[in-house]
Amino acid sequence: MTALRHVLLLFLLWRGGLFCLALVGLNLTQPFPPQDPPVLPKHYFLDAWLHWDALHYLDIAARGYRLDPSEPKYGSPVVFFPLYPWLVRCLGALVGLPAAALLVANLSSLGALWYLRRIALRYLDEQQAELALVLLLVFPTSFFLSAGYSEGLYLLTSTACTDAFLSRRYLRCGMWGFLAALTRSAGVLHVVLFGGAVLLRLVRRQERFSPAMMGLLLIPAGLGVYMLLLHVQVGDALAFARYQARWQRHTAFPLSTLAVALAKTDWSFPRDAANMQRLLDFLFAIGCLGIGVAMLRRFPPVLGLLPILGVLLPLSTGRLLSMSRFVLVQFPIFLYLAQQISGRPAERPVIFVFAFLLCMYMLNFLNWGWAG
Repeated sequence: MTALRHVLLLFLLWRGGLFCLALVGLNLTQPFPPQDPPVLPKHYFLDAWLHWDALHYLDIAARGYRLDPSEPKYGSPVVFFPLYPWLVRCLGALVGLPAAALLVANLSSLGALWYLRRIALRYLDEQQAELALVLLLVFPTSFFLSAGYSEGLYLLTSTACTDAFLSRRYLRCGMWGFLAALTRSAGVLHVVLFGGAVLLRLVRRQERFSPAMMGLLLIPAGLGVYMLLLHVQVGDALAFARYQARWQRHTAFPLSTLAVALAKTDWSFPRDAANMQRLLDFLFAIGCLGIGVAMLRRFPPVLGLLPILGVLLPLSTGRLLSMSRFVLVQFPIFLYLAQQISGRPAERPVIFVFAFLLCMYMLNFLNWGWAG
């Protein structure tokens, strides 16, 4: 219970800080022209957390998947995986869809902190484990864990799946992985990593075969359920892949995506949000990949490979867009950072830089700016 209270207190302090920042910031800054009608026109404070992709999730929760023959304004919603809008729909029957979207996101994020702490204490001391949670919560895009997005739910399912695997509870791992694969496309990566690790143990005779290991096959079943749902509702099981082009994504070699982005960067740094964000996304991607490689020596290989594959997957779509948000859910990097900077001169500067960018990114998002 002490650990639960500790995590809950940390979550409430973080959420309270975001609350105050949003309340003051929204009243002291001017919004960009709204991109869509407000979901909650009489409640600007709550409506600000339901911008951009959140509108697609609410639409799926209300009406399910569908294909519009005309070109959608921001791309087709069939690329958004179903678990988050399903949960929003279920809870929305009691509290309404907008409130449900925020409740699911925040409760999921709270659960993710619990599992991240459990994982951290396997390899770090108490002080370092607490710092890992703090680094996650002040990461520049951590406000997405509290908005109407699937980041919090994916972080919960990914950390719970990893915790179960590290405990060698393979059936439980498969069940959480199933949910992760229903939440984000990256969820399927868990079967690649964990299944590969189990096969390697069996080949090396480090572990004996157990029927529970077959539970890992539940992970790709999550993607199968999504494909079946799309087949029933829109008549195309692969619609989530085919419609990526409407989001200007295409198959590409991951490192070439980085090279192209770097080549497009204007090093004279004009007042151009897209140019600056491209450079920051490049740095986020390189940093995450570098930390993943460094973790291979200090942590179990699966913890290092998770952020590596978690970054390479979106890079393989030919765009850096949203990379800072994708890096947010690569939770092992926060274990490594905490281990490296805890009690050292770099600790406070790192927290300050993260928190500084968090404030700017969050206010921009709430004002219909950068969408992540």
